[in-house]
Amino acid sequence: MPIRTTVIKANANAICELLIRAAAHLGNLTEEELKHLEETSGLPSSIRSAFKSVSKVSDTAQESLKRQPPKGFDLS
Repeated sequence: MPIRTTVIKANANAICELLIRAAAHLGNLTEEELKHLEETSGLPSSIRSAFKSVSKVSDTAQESLKRQPPKGFDLS
């Protein structure tokens, strides 16, 4: 079965948008709440890591991030 590059990229683009939305929700938390969430679950770091990974195959990741950056949470 051949690799369906266009399908992979389309799904990566969709995942990217979801991760940006998740980061926007994290941006609603205080620094103390973010620190607690990081210490108890590692979720903030996991979202950053996942975004970096999906950016490698997404056509639109960086463009989406520039267009609608999550306030209060840096994905870089």
